[in-house]
Amino acid sequence: MDQGFLQEDLADVVVRDDYRSAHNGVRHQFVRQRWQGVEIWNGDLAIHTRGNGELLCLNNGFHSRLAKRVNATSPMITPEAALRSVLRKNGLDAAPTSTGFDVETNTYLYDGAAFSNEPVRVQLVYQPVKERLVLAWNVNHYTPDG
Repeated sequence: MDQGFLQEDLADVVVRDDYRSAHNGVRHQFVRQRWQGVEIWNGDLAIHTRGNGELLCLNNGFHSRLAKRVNATSPMITPEAALRSVLRKNGLDAAPTSTGFDVETNTYLYDGAAFSNEPVRVQLVYQPVKERLVLAWNVNHYTPDG
């Protein structure tokens, strides 16, 4: 767990999930850390509290000193190039067409009809690698067999 957070380390966070367990009233909140709008892969703070607000458990996956850890703020390849590379490595010869962009999560959406009936998602993220945060594309797609 990283220590010594700066204000800038905590300036850009988003609530990823917030729900209450029906059987015991425990509230579960999950907050994702971002740097300049880009999510940090598994950079989550999980807060679990009783119905009266008493803290049960806190799991900290946040990183400190983000400005010194990031390797870049602009990707070296396009999301399309990352997608083509992953599809080629998975034995798929397809060129999905773009269907949109989710600005909140920095995720490009593509039509996966050429090899599955599910959309393809290509998200810009910071991937923790040892003490660094490496800018990367997270490519998610289904294969023809699901």
